[in-house]
Amino acid sequence: MAINPELLDFEKYARSNPFMHHNHIEIVKVTEESCRVKVTLVHESKNLYGAVHGGLMYSMADVVCGIAARVDGNDYVTQSTHMNYLRNTKGDEIYCDTQIVKRGRTMVIIRFQITDDAGRLLADGVIDMIRSK
Repeated sequence: MAINPELLDFEKYARSNPFMHHNHIEIVKVTEESCRVKVTLVHESKNLYGAVHGGLMYSMADVVCGIAARVDGNDYVTQSTHMNYLRNTKGDEIYCDTQIVKRGRTMVIIRFQITDDAGRLLADGVIDMIRSK
């Protein structure tokens, strides 16, 4: 399978996705098997305690899994998510990496892991994406 060329121009893809821009989500890597995004944390990324907001972690997982699903050139939407929050950080950056568990005709199951800039595991989970067209 060839990678959807739309996804290889990281800056153009991010410009077409205002949600990514608003949440400071940047694409780092896209391959057939995995994707990676990062967030450079700003004041608005954090909760009342100065740690990463759980909603931001969920959002970056949803974004990167959507990118991973779309490498085949089809459009997908999130069907379900299971996420384990394991710890938090007050670091400067967080990353989310994906691994395709199974790609079917209409559904993709994707595992994700969120780490901080020290490599500590903050959250992991699975997102099921269903083909929308």
